[in-house]
Amino acid sequence: MVSVLLFIAVLTPYALWRVWRRDREPRLVRENAGAFSDWAFGQVEVWQSQLRGIDAMIDMLLPLAAVAFGLTALGIVFVLSG
Repeated sequence: MVSVLLFIAVLTPYALWRVWRRDREPRLVRENAGAFSDWAFGQVEVWQSQLRGIDAMIDMLLPLAAVAFGLTALGIVFVLSG
């Protein structure tokens, strides 16, 4: 377990350094980025189809919410059982 933690402690800064090194040059901001409401209520292209923006947002956030609620429930069970 200690080896895994040390590996992650070394790998994370290395990965961040690589991303920083690759993206040192400033990128141009898209001029037609649009507002959030345009994205949320418009159509979003995903793979070979299109989704409504709200549906795409739910599809992205639902797994994160499930993990958050699951870990919260696990923590409550741990506190109540101890």
